[in-house]
Amino acid sequence: MLNVKSMICTMKWMYHKLKGFKLSVILLTVLLSVVSLCNIAVAVVSKKLVDAATQGDRKFVYGLLFVYFIFVVSEIVVVSINSFLYANVWQNLSINIRVGLYRKLVNSYWLDFNKLHSGDYITRFTQDTAAFTNGIVDDIPILVSSIVKFTAAFLVLVYYQPMIALLTFAFGPIAFFITRFYSKKFKKIYKDMQKMDSEINSRLQEFFHNMQIVKVYGLEDVSSKTMEDIYKKRRGLVIKNSIINNLMQIISSIGSWGGYFLAFSTGILGIYTGKVSFGVLVVFLQLFNQIQQPLSGIAGSIPKMIVCLASAERIIEIEKLQADEFTDLCDIPINIAIRMDGISFSYPGRENQLNNINLIAENS
Repeated sequence: MLNVKSMICTMKWMYHKLKGFKLSVILLTVLLSVVSLCNIAVAVVSKKLVDAATQGDRKFVYGLLFVYFIFVVSEIVVVSINSFLYANVWQNLSINIRVGLYRKLVNSYWLDFNKLHSGDYITRFTQDTAAFTNGIVDDIPILVSSIVKFTAAFLVLVYYQPMIALLTFAFGPIAFFITRFYSKKFKKIYKDMQKMDSEINSRLQEFFHNMQIVKVYGLEDVSSKTMEDIYKKRRGLVIKNSIINNLMQIISSIGSWGGYFLAFSTGILGIYTGKVSFGVLVVFLQLFNQIQQPLSGIAGSIPKMIVCLASAERIIEIEKLQADEFTDLCDIPINIAIRMDGISFSYPGRENQLNNINLIAENS
């Protein structure tokens, strides 16, 4: 399971970063929820259409067809507005996060800044900020609208046929809670993949910058072997990530189709015994996706939100860098020299790039 205290702290930071974007994110959530409710309304109207057509009520059928048309057109319009708003909010929030990080870095204490390689910073600026923005602008509105869709569909189905509704719901929560147990491991693998991507970016930067040295000393094979080993390690992480993702999807699908099989069987037997009408079965067939799809969506949103939280934590690490202390410039003496004794340097967890360097730079 995830560390609850750490997760709460990260979520508070995320909320703070939404300053100026809260209304936009809320509007995106409301629009997606409206689309979800339109889907439910279409299912209910379809049920009434079948019943009215079966009873031969022509005027009622025409009226319901008009209502059906209104809901469909409304959904199309709302989806278009949502798509336009989504693109604008995504870009603005992403720019806001990246510009803020850049300002933090250029004003950070030099020794703190050097704790990470430039390739790591690039990965956090690109992949992590994109994952964080997706989590805020995409995953959260989808999660909330899925909950709205599930609740509305479940209540409608309970109204028409409580037993079918309960059977449809039976396996969903079980699948949802099982997937939560994989959250911690999934988060660790994601962070390891991001670190590996950072190392790849760093190696590539060093290689392109020092191409002459590689060629002069005949290090082509050595550098190629190093890159091959790194990519092989990343491949292993990708496979592990894929296994966990597939396992979550399998559990979710079993829960979804298990509930569908029970509910559909009950509906068919109800028609056979005369206890369930064709209209109820029609609304069930339409509402099934409106119940199981959001349940699967909620379960599927867990790894996405974990990615968002993990990326946020990696961004927070940059924001925690010590700020540089700026002082007024002073006159530099004319006669000055630079002396270095026993200087060594290495990136965290790696061998020394500089080892016991001694240097004296005289004036001029």
